[in-house]
Amino acid sequence: MLHSNAEIRRRIDALGPWFHNMKLAGVETAPDHF
Repeated sequence: MLHSNAEIRRRIDALGPWFHNMKLAGVETAPDHF
């Protein structure tokens, strides 16, 4: 099943906050984390 970037972002945000910045299907989990 493929999800849109908006759906992936919604799921990532629901699990946050994220410490590590990973790319899940091209969507970063913590883009502001340096």
